[in-house]
Order: sequence, then structure tokens, then C-alpha cells
Amino acid sequence: LACYYLNIKASKDTDGVASFFYIKSLLRLAEHLHDGNIVNGYNAMPAAFFWIRKLRDIGYEDAMGALEGLESRGQKSCANCSKRAETGEKYKHCSKCRAQWYCSKECQVEAWRAG
Repeated sequence: LACYYLNIKASKDTDGVASFFYIKSLLRLAEHLHDGNIVNGYNAMPAAFFWIRKLRDIGYEDAMGALEGLESRGQKSCANCSKRAETGEKYKHCSKCRAQWYCSKECQVEAWRAG
């Protein structure tokens, strides 16, 4: 419920504060509900990327660093099967949402089907 109300506030955000707290709450809730595990059909990362890009676009100072951190973290494991990337290897991101990385085309299709 708190994430819902923060989402409403963040949608009217002009200085970045509400969006920042919404992202933190969303990621914390996902961590709490799923114990850090990837659950097919539910992933908070696309929403987090949407809001962090909004922060960047309205000029929130720390958004660029946070965006780079999320991207770096996302590139290290497959969003579908959780396979970890080898040292120096980067997975390819979804060209539609630009918020998920997959180890293979098969994993990407499987994730799309799961929702």
C-alpha cells in the first residue's frame, strides 16, 4: 500500500525526492517478499529503471551514478535463470524495457511468456 501511494506522489514529482523514495521502497519490498530470489512473473527492476531514468531526466544529481550501479548489477546475472556472468562477460539487455539482462534468447523468451 505504501508503494502505491509513493507511486502516485512520484508521478507528480518535480524535484526527484518522491521518485527516489519510491525506487528505494519498491526494491526493498521486492527483496522482502522474495528473499532476494528471482520470481518469474514478478520483477521490480523495470519499474526501478523507469523511475531512475525519470530522476535523471529531471536533473536529480545522484541519478546517473545510481543508474550506472543498477545497470552494472543487472548485467551480472540473467533475469530469468539467475545464471551469473563470467568475469568480463556482459549479458545483453532487453531492447524493449532496457531493464533486464538475459544470458540467451531462450531465457528472454521464457521470461516474456512468464509475464
